[in-house]
Amino acid sequence: MKGTFKLAIAGIAVMLVAVIVLAGCPAPAPAPTPTPKPTPTATPTPAPAPKPSPTPTPTPFTWPKNITVIASTSTAQWIAFTAIMQKELGITVSVVPQGTSSLRYQAVKDGEGLMTAAAPSDYSGFIEASTTQATKTGGPWQVRMIWPYNVSNSAYMVRKDSAIKTIADIKPGVKIANFAGSGALPTTQLPAILAWANVDPKDAVFVSASNYAGSLQLVKDGKADIAFVVGTASATVLPYADDCTVIPIDPAKDPEGAKRFLSVWPVAGFMPIVGDQPAAWKGIPSTGSLGEIITREQTDTALVYNLAKWLDTNYDKYKDTYADCKYMTLDNMVKAAATMPVPVHDGAIQYLKEKGKWTAANDARQKANIDFLTKYVNGYQDAIKKAEAAGIKVDPGNKDWLAFWAKYKTDNKLTPVKVFTGL
Repeated sequence: MKGTFKLAIAGIAVMLVAVIVLAGCPAPAPAPTPTPKPTPTATPTPAPAPKPSPTPTPTPFTWPKNITVIASTSTAQWIAFTAIMQKELGITVSVVPQGTSSLRYQAVKDGEGLMTAAAPSDYSGFIEASTTQATKTGGPWQVRMIWPYNVSNSAYMVRKDSAIKTIADIKPGVKIANFAGSGALPTTQLPAILAWANVDPKDAVFVSASNYAGSLQLVKDGKADIAFVVGTASATVLPYADDCTVIPIDPAKDPEGAKRFLSVWPVAGFMPIVGDQPAAWKGIPSTGSLGEIITREQTDTALVYNLAKWLDTNYDKYKDTYADCKYMTLDNMVKAAATMPVPVHDGAIQYLKEKGKWTAANDARQKANIDFLTKYVNGYQDAIKKAEAAGIKVDPGNKDWLAFWAKYKTDNKLTPVKVFTGL
């Protein structure tokens, strides 16, 4: 037993030594934590490129089957170039003559006709509602230009052997021909040339004839010094061309004289005589004006654009069909837009922009012309309302109405229509 005890003791001792040894040994290093593999970034799927919207195909313009022109009693030019238009486009153009100018403009204003022709003196007449234009349904309206129509020269005729060679030669005592039914001649064209010459009309002698041709005859016969020529290219003038000439009128040489002239005749224009007859007069600087094809503001923009485009691109086809058709050019349209006192139609503006012929200066002139015209349109309606409230009948034959309208224009600063020399 004693031996057994010793063995037990020895076993315990061995165990204790083992424990101590094991305790003194370092603990085994822990297994390294594995480095996590990075999660690959997902490559984004590219969004499909947007498909471009197809450019819409412009709707082809469809010309109206019928177009109505309200002409004066002179219809030849309209008939000449619209005949080409009818053939090319397969449409019908009806040219309706109307000898009374106030009714002609009113027909276009009311949409009974698409277009007519007018010149600065016409604009002055209906915008200012002068005399026969001062009707209740007439007067100023929102007119718009489409394209140039013609060029008309006027002039002051003298005998070739006259002492009057220039405007400066016009002196007090000058004899000036007038004629019955001459309209504005005694109040506009005749005093205008006297104003340029600084001669008071009271110091001039007015010699009367029974008609226009008679006034020209007075100069040819030496009974008058000066006669106003309404249209230098008219057949009426030719019999006098061999014995007579015209006074050169050049505003560049005398700006102050021109200013006095325009204060009396504000819608006058200055240009060389362009007609081939009388040949000796061609090129002499004188007075004149551009005439335009006009319509109303409400006329369809696409129609006016296509009218302007057709008249420009087909010029060579119709320019020789009538003498004045040669003036229906893009250059004259540009000049009209720069000098005329009425706005250009939006459709024509679109075409001019397309041709690179419309500028910021044109925009300014367009706005000024619209503002001027609108003031007249609104003012005329207001004057009618006030006149009728005062018991005044609105009729061009009523002197009280004409006096009322004249005073209204003065009081409300409705200034006369005038032609510009440029933008």
